[in-house]
Amino acid sequence: MIARDVEVGGRRGRLFVGDGSMWPKLVADSEELLADEELLADEDDERREPALRAALSAPAVHAVAYPTVGLPDVLQVYLRRDRREIFACAVISGARLRTLVERSPWVVEGFSLQVAPVSSLTERSVAAALEAWVERNFPDLALPRILVDFWQSSGLSVELHNFLLEGPLAAMSEEADSELEGSLPPVEPPYEEQAA
Repeated sequence: MIARDVEVGGRRGRLFVGDGSMWPKLVADSEELLADEELLADEDDERREPALRAALSAPAVHAVAYPTVGLPDVLQVYLRRDRREIFACAVISGARLRTLVERSPWVVEGFSLQVAPVSSLTERSVAAALEAWVERNFPDLALPRILVDFWQSSGLSVELHNFLLEGPLAAMSEEADSELEGSLPPVEPPYEEQAA
């Protein structure tokens, strides 16, 4: 896999290409790609940015990682501030990134995506990924202490929750993934409205 650091409109990110043969196409398209002001951050990101900056200005930040699509290596992370939650980014594992770049010409790590260079996500690896996300997107802020909790539904133990995500649900999701064609819009989790 090839990674390229990019900067667009003062924002930093990375482009990942899985196949070296795609690199010439990326280089040829990079001028047009890098001219897209929303490559690394869109309007929703810019709208959330002041609240995220305020939350990250505290010496310690509490984050909650929610499962999203039935895959243990894709989490949506929210920062808690004043009894409300603000979407920060999705964190994916390096293994998930490799799967994504196999299916598309490239993957962009922008404001709302952070790649954790691990094969499975833990509270520690998500905290480390969030630290990297803060350093990349808010380089002028002092890095706060980040405390991460994994969301648990209905009192499920962490062990049972992880078993379900790694076992039957992951198998069903992988099977469904292989049957999908085209590009589907992201699905909003049912708890997102409650968090707002």
